[in-house]
Amino acid sequence: MESKTTIAGRYVRETKSENAEFDVSILPDDRVRITGRSLWGISNQFGPNIGTVDFVAAVLDGSRVTFKDQQPGLAEYTLDIVFSENGATVKDRYVPGYFGNNVSFTGEYKKR
Repeated sequence: MESKTTIAGRYVRETKSENAEFDVSILPDDRVRITGRSLWGISNQFGPNIGTVDFVAAVLDGSRVTFKDQQPGLAEYTLDIVFSENGATVKDRYVPGYFGNNVSFTGEYKKR
């Protein structure tokens, strides 16, 4: 189980066609601020599709953060981050129209 202090930092996921990263900043009262961006289709001729997140959430069980949001006319978007010693596992619910087409934060991240 990670402590709140050790989860602070930058997390990166890179593949051939996409990359994503997010930063974790420590706030008072067992909360963190998560800011990040994800790019899909980084080698596309006209550029990638983009998604960004910026939210404050409580740290659950010392190693988990969950974010939920619902835009008008769209299904609920969820983002779940589980931190480990050297990285994080992220799962999000893809909601068409929430970010650019095919953009997702889901994957394994390394802490930098």
